[in-house]
Amino acid sequence: MKKIIFDIECLRNCFIICLKNIDTGKKMCLEISSRRNDAKQFKKIFNNDSRIFFGFNNIDYDSPLVTYVLQNENLPWDTLTQKLKELSDKTIKEKQINYRLKYANLFKQIDLQRMLFSKQLRVSLKELQVSMNYPNVLEMIIDWDADISEDRIPELIIYCHNDVDSTEWVYDRCKDALKFRQEVYNEWGVDCFSSDDMTLGVQIIKKEYMVAQNLEEQDFKNMGTKRDNIVLKDIILPFISYNSKELQDLLENVKNTTLSSTGEFTYKVVFDELEYSIGKGGIHSKNYPTIFRNENYYIIDGDVDSQYPSGCLNFKFAPEHLGQKFLDIFGSIRARRIEAKRRRKENARFELINQTFKLSLNGIKCATFCGNTD
Repeated sequence: MKKIIFDIECLRNCFIICLKNIDTGKKMCLEISSRRNDAKQFKKIFNNDSRIFFGFNNIDYDSPLVTYVLQNENLPWDTLTQKLKELSDKTIKEKQINYRLKYANLFKQIDLQRMLFSKQLRVSLKELQVSMNYPNVLEMIIDWDADISEDRIPELIIYCHNDVDSTEWVYDRCKDALKFRQEVYNEWGVDCFSSDDMTLGVQIIKKEYMVAQNLEEQDFKNMGTKRDNIVLKDIILPFISYNSKELQDLLENVKNTTLSSTGEFTYKVVFDELEYSIGKGGIHSKNYPTIFRNENYYIIDGDVDSQYPSGCLNFKFAPEHLGQKFLDIFGSIRARRIEAKRRRKENARFELINQTFKLSLNGIKCATFCGNTD
């Protein structure tokens, strides 16, 4: 299958898409402007099952605009660029996603941004270029809300091709992750090429639950336990207690907290001269760089197999609407993961099972598992 990197630029009177064949290095550019109208060529490029397209934030942004061109190729060039600019502005400025275009699925694609980052941690391609020391970070000095003159369109194309090259640069550093997702697809039939690691893990558990319960995708989506808020004292295990006043006060404050779906949860406490921060993501200590030297002691780092998943199983923590069957599947995955980890040096399949189920066990969260894992 031919692998194509693509990126777009959209102005009021000009729309361009730059493409590059990863294997051959061949580049091309399609343009819709007063100079030329390549709209009808889009189908020749994208309506081809032998090609798969790679982009960065392409599922939410580039793909809907390309889909619009595919569906409206006969519009006059100026009407088409105007409509595309309106669609672009709604996506970027107003955060309005056109789901009809987004999920049209007119061509095969993989979103490297989604694969690399969870929704909360996603960054732009430009930010990634800077943070990863990409050797040629370009910025286009232009009013993106104004018309572009014909003599500046070649400059815009160079700018877009540079983004394509940097996307390929990201792709080259994602080959192991892509190979892993291909192996997961071959083993479980779960398409997570455009999903981050935790979402991939959640999808495996979802698939196993659906198979065990003989559920279709829509049946599973219709399930859920809606909670407007959570009273934390109701979910803190009754045997939790502390001897020190600092931690006793912390426990009391947490018990008196009620969380909403959008509310923040942050506490800080100093215990034994070390500051701890507690939030929705867990507990973290605030450490400073330190060197320990003592010839009479060793520093030993212990690891517990599937510590947090084991805690969930021991105390029967499960989404209310999924019940005991969820715990059965969760426990089975933990057992299979531990066995695969023990045997991972025997062959590559055991290591695949070990890594995949590790993501499944650590990535499971009720809010993610039961809702949109986008």
